[in-house]
Amino acid sequence: DNMYEYAPRPICEITRRDCGSKYLYCDVRHNSEPMCMSKIRAGGNCTGFEGTEVCFGAECVKGICQPTVPGQSELKGRKTDLVRFSPFSSFTSYPLLNNEVLNM
Repeated sequence: DNMYEYAPRPICEITRRDCGSKYLYCDVRHNSEPMCMSKIRAGGNCTGFEGTEVCFGAECVKGICQPTVPGQSELKGRKTDLVRFSPFSSFTSYPLLNNEVLNM
């Protein structure tokens, strides 16, 4: 008697691309029939899958799964206001993330 059992392989179709897990991707591009496969981690090789959702929490750009930031598209080009905190109220300039200094 075995102490474990294997579950049947998840299946997907061209019309139903859900494999039942956020870690799985329905590959309809490279096989004769659709097949569920594991998603690729950020930093992994995704050559040939550009423009698909093969990366987990990332986007396939130039063959590499590049991490994505939630809401990044909404923040592009948007300026943010700097808030002066009381412990720093005596300073006249503040360093920024890009090593530039903003004079106040």
